[in-house]
Amino acid sequence: MSVTDALARVSAIQAQLAALAPAPPPATTTTAASAQSFGSVLDGQIATTGAGLGTGATGSLGTPSPYDAMITQAANEAGVPPALVKAVAKAESGFDPKSTSGAGAEGLMQLMPDTARGLGVTDPYDPLQSLQGGAKYLRQMLDRFGGDYEKAIAAYNAGPNAVARYGGVPPYAETQAYVPRVMGYFRDFGGVDGTAARPVTPIGAEAVDPGRMVSLAGGNAVGNDVVKKGLTFLGTPYVWGGESPKGFDCSGLCQYLYAQQGVSIPRVSQDQFRAGRAVPTAQMQPGDLVFFQKNGDVHHVGIYLGGGKFLQAPHTGDVVKISSLSEPYYRAQFAGARRYA
Repeated sequence: MSVTDALARVSAIQAQLAALAPAPPPATTTTAASAQSFGSVLDGQIATTGAGLGTGATGSLGTPSPYDAMITQAANEAGVPPALVKAVAKAESGFDPKSTSGAGAEGLMQLMPDTARGLGVTDPYDPLQSLQGGAKYLRQMLDRFGGDYEKAIAAYNAGPNAVARYGGVPPYAETQAYVPRVMGYFRDFGGVDGTAARPVTPIGAEAVDPGRMVSLAGGNAVGNDVVKKGLTFLGTPYVWGGESPKGFDCSGLCQYLYAQQGVSIPRVSQDQFRAGRAVPTAQMQPGDLVFFQKNGDVHHVGIYLGGGKFLQAPHTGDVVKISSLSEPYYRAQFAGARRYA
């Protein structure tokens, strides 16, 4: 048996065990009641909107590959469906991390050297780095083309300028064949049908630009405007102490966005937590700030978008991006939401 076959067998066994494992218990922090309420409410939201996350009802990625765990990690970091990243990896390299094309594209996601460097990939043949770079590039293309998967996939193959020039999939034989092939894999791996699937599913109303990523139904005007403005900074580098469009840290991003709406909030996340008006989890609205704690200390903050998603500036080496409150790391540390308008 080859190493690849062995890894595939292990991945399949792990998937079967995960399906049989009991659900993890609620977080037990000083805000255990809040976290338990958060879990039940959020589970309900995900159950009704999970299709928009690009996975099947069970979170399956179809036939296991040796890289499913890395695919999920890279996709979650970039805020794109794991099924989409897996579909592109299959189409580009057939899951061969050492693949090199005649044109010089390298690795699982077949990144060209200049593109890879621009995405922070230092070793294109390292599977995780390649997947992270490819997922980040897909996120950029989805943002540029309003959440349209077909256009984003076409841009991955032919470049965004060609897609913009032709207003859609360009009339290149390779790209014309590539897009339906990737979309077919995407559906096979549990992705959502449609050419304008949304990375964050709107709930009860039309989503808003940029990227048609969230619904602002039921929110207040200030919170809605905070979200709209915040989405324009997707991809902005994290800078410790940053509080301007040149770079943000987590609380700096929140303070800046509220200041644009004429609302003054404290600079540090712990002070922001104390200053805001507590909001029950079931009543969270777009624009509310969501906080995270460890050992009783609030250490991180993001902007709630609706549908269980939030905008954040995570840490050094990362960028402003969308993440899910249902991810184990954030779920375990969730400390509550606050409103300022």
